[in-house]
Amino acid sequence: RCATTLSPEGWAAVKNGERMADPTTTTTTPDDTRRTVPDAPDLARATALLEALPSAAALFRRAGTLYAVNALGRERFVVDARAPLSSQGWSIVLLPLGAEGVALLQRAAAGEPSVTQSMAMGPGDRPVSVRAVPFDHELLLFTATDAVVYHPPRSASARAMSPCAVRS
Repeated sequence: RCATTLSPEGWAAVKNGERMADPTTTTTTPDDTRRTVPDAPDLARATALLEALPSAAALFRRAGTLYAVNALGRERFVVDARAPLSSQGWSIVLLPLGAEGVALLQRAAAGEPSVTQSMAMGPGDRPVSVRAVPFDHELLLFTATDAVVYHPPRSASARAMSPCAVRS
């Protein structure tokens, strides 16, 4: 079931005997797939954006609750799949990083300059590079990237390894 909530000026026009809502209409659903931040991308687009990142990533509201998270973030952070994202606070979601992760996000929310910080994550103390930056005026982007990145060996080019022929 869906419920529609309108701003006080929400009803913009009457057409064919029906009320039509203006663009400030917010539709709410029990599974939290609603648009809750006026200028933020909708949840599906925000999640798709986060999925494109090669790190554990989450968008948090400045109020301290989770807005969107990618699949790697669901694995590495503490995210309850049964609870709506909006009910999950950053102090719980970022438990694998301890107080340092929450403090970094709070500094970003307070408007301090963004920095990348090395931290240990989870029970195995996996080294990660963590960054929190403002995404827009209402959301904060938090990423945790493995600090140990595997680079496959480069294959040597036969041409690069052969002596150069000099033409006269």
